[in-house]
Amino acid sequence: MNIGEVIAALMQRSADNGRPLSDNALAELAGVPQPTVTRIRIGESKDPRRSNVEKIARVLGYTADQLYRAAERGSMDALGAADVMPRPAQDDREPAPPPLSKAKRRMLTAASRAVEFLNDDQAAAFAVLLEQAIWQQNNP
Repeated sequence: MNIGEVIAALMQRSADNGRPLSDNALAELAGVPQPTVTRIRIGESKDPRRSNVEKIARVLGYTADQLYRAAERGSMDALGAADVMPRPAQDDREPAPPPLSKAKRRMLTAASRAVEFLNDDQAAAFAVLLEQAIWQQNNP
């Protein structure tokens, strides 16, 4: 199993109303170009940049280490029940945010779609601002 297969499976798990998270929505939420997300997901990118995997993992509610571990072990079971809630990163980087509720994820996706006319950098900045607002709301 490669990292793309793990990401694809988690995108399926993130299904909202029966629809899995799209490459475009994941790219916007993670601040990663959509073609990059697609290349990683389909396995075209054999060794994706760790920074991109970290951004994608954060949106999916995991750390990059958890995704790499699942790929290495060849099983989504490697994420385990204990890993359903994201753990803070074990290094000096910013900890992963808590998983979003379905309603908040829908709101964030809708807001991301509303700003499709923005360039990638502007859309990424907007998504980060929304994520920070949600974080602050959950951590007064």
